[in-house]
Amino acid sequence: MAQPIGIRSPSWDSLPPSEKQFLAPLAPEWDKLDAQRKAKWRGIAQRYPSMSPEEQQRVRQQMGTWFQLSARRAAIGAGTIQIAAFAAA
Repeated sequence: MAQPIGIRSPSWDSLPPSEKQFLAPLAPEWDKLDAQRKAKWRGIAQRYPSMSPEEQQRVRQQMGTWFQLSARRAAIGAGTIQIAAFAAA
């Protein structure tokens, strides 16, 4: 039986300049994203130039919201790990 092919997970440095330009707000977190999320964002970056100005604005707003939520989740996760480590001690 054939093995499923995994989604390629490119590093930030391997992205083409056109994708880096659109994905710049995600650069600090890019290498921490899972392969599926990277594929999603790359697909949006590739479609972005053909979107209407309204669609582009909406996508930019959603990207900002997602980035803020991601940062909050990371902070909450770090706090949870610290609490668990303290409780275990």
